[in-house]
Amino acid sequence: MAGQNIDINCDIGESSSEHMAGREGDLMPWVSSCNISCGFHAGDPWVIERALDMAIRRGIRIGAHPSYMDRAGFGRQEMDMDPDQLRSVIKYQVAMMKALTESKGGKLTYVKPHGALYNQASRDEEISEAIVASLIEIDSSLALMGMAGSVTEHVAKEFGVPFIKEAFIDRTYEADGYLTPRGKDNALIEDPEVALSQLRSMVDKGVVPVNGGGELTIQAESFCVHGDNEAAPKILRYIHEQMSGLGYEIKPV
Repeated sequence: MAGQNIDINCDIGESSSEHMAGREGDLMPWVSSCNISCGFHAGDPWVIERALDMAIRRGIRIGAHPSYMDRAGFGRQEMDMDPDQLRSVIKYQVAMMKALTESKGGKLTYVKPHGALYNQASRDEEISEAIVASLIEIDSSLALMGMAGSVTEHVAKEFGVPFIKEAFIDRTYEADGYLTPRGKDNALIEDPEVALSQLRSMVDKGVVPVNGGGELTIQAESFCVHGDNEAAPKILRYIHEQMSGLGYEIKPV
């Protein structure tokens, strides 16, 4: 399958102003799509705007990365919210990112929920419907990025919202098709060679290995490395170099 495009995305804008220098700059050169934090789980206005400037300057596809209001838990604390309240929380973040992007001459093209919101939506129809409704109310052309084969994908298709099927390069999978909980030792992949092997399995064979042995079929259009993974810069650079050497072009499909 060499010679095709492959989209690599990464969560961006999650650092603080004091640590901005270097972190976002270490991630941006190696991705084709970026999910920019909307400030509810991490980041601050200065970091978010600088990340957006970098993305526009590099011609990287821009996505909003909304979350629950959970800075203390980095957006990874599951919450039980009223659907109307959740829609408001998401619309607030996405509308901010859309306006800020357009004020700089850029274009917001998709939305990828963060952390617990992403994971809960992948299993929960009501949460997915709240996310989809918020996008439709703001801009019906916005695509939703979510876990391939999830409830979120089915809900988006039901409501006619463009869906970007996502899989993960730096996270391991369980036999049920969901990610290994972060509390487990083997949840995160930090070795660039292992990350590359998982990516190539998904891209070339359409399968992903699962914990305990075996593999699952997976069809994805974008592949993620988490920006808060300390090994992310090494993984992204290695993947970019290796996949480019195999004839792949790192760009949105």
